[in-house]
Amino acid sequence: MLIDAETAHHAALNFLRAIQGFPPALGLARLCYRQKPEKELAVKLAGLEFPNPVGLAAGWDKDALASEALSAFGFGFLELGTVTRWPEKGHPRPRIFRSFKDQWIVNRVGFANDGAEAVAGRLKRIDPKGKTVVGLSVGKMLASHPKRLIPEAVSIMEMCYSYVSFFSLNVSSPNTPQGFKMGGRGFLEESLRELSAQNQHIAQRLGQSPKPLFVKISPTVSLAEVDELARVIRGSGVSGVIAANSMATPRGGLSGLPLQLIALKMTARLRSRLAGSVPIIGVGGILTPRDAWQRVLAGADLIQIFSGFVFRGPGFVRQILSYCLDQMHKEGFSNISQACGAKADYYAR
Repeated sequence: MLIDAETAHHAALNFLRAIQGFPPALGLARLCYRQKPEKELAVKLAGLEFPNPVGLAAGWDKDALASEALSAFGFGFLELGTVTRWPEKGHPRPRIFRSFKDQWIVNRVGFANDGAEAVAGRLKRIDPKGKTVVGLSVGKMLASHPKRLIPEAVSIMEMCYSYVSFFSLNVSSPNTPQGFKMGGRGFLEESLRELSAQNQHIAQRLGQSPKPLFVKISPTVSLAEVDELARVIRGSGVSGVIAANSMATPRGGLSGLPLQLIALKMTARLRSRLAGSVPIIGVGGILTPRDAWQRVLAGADLIQIFSGFVFRGPGFVRQILSYCLDQMHKEGFSNISQACGAKADYYAR
């Protein structure tokens, strides 16, 4: 009997939570999976220092349940969430489907999570001396009007501000109704400017430096719309862009192999239009170490994995880092940032 994909995912999360409570097991995981730190792989971006460029995409650990165990696998950063202001049940099950053979995942979970208050409590307990950068993806409640996006996001940020290194705004999830459309009469531009201003206010009230803000965009836009997105992002005050979210289909958000070429080309196009002025986190269809290297060459300052982590397991991070290190030496790059965007024009065609 096949196990439901969501049940299997929760089983994996529970196993990782158990590891967190048993230090010898956590130490063994670090020994087996974590890449030896290499200064050539370190990335400085948006005021943050990443030990390496490989991150875990949002959606894998929505509720900040297993961040310590996930860090043991060698990730340079984790994007937890997406989190909403209040607990969200999401859509009815079954709502996650996947094919190991064809390397795709479809999900229509709909931001099911424990809510900002519960997640803030867990984030508070994360060891601040850990080397993995932790960020949080924020979104609106399913039933909320799009205009509630920023007020709800600000409320989440206020609750979690002291416990994470960056925030990302999820405006492009295919699992939420009334999502952002390019024809939305400046909705994205206004939202990003407002959130950037609120970010400054929150930091000032708390006596902290403003947190970097990233915006996650959809892959289902034309090249002309990508150019318009680049213009909006450049003038919005955000720290970077995550390209790209899962693709909208009738069954739900599609990720994995079908998204690979679309996300690669989108990354390269953004890189050519932004000219390095705004950092890019590349995600979508990174299923082999070679895919990861191509995404860097296309213009991604950092990369994220999700489907690749599901299909290849915890050793995938180390495989990517080892491959990138080898390719850097073969192609004459002294560090990973030097390789970023080296073939953007080629992949943008």
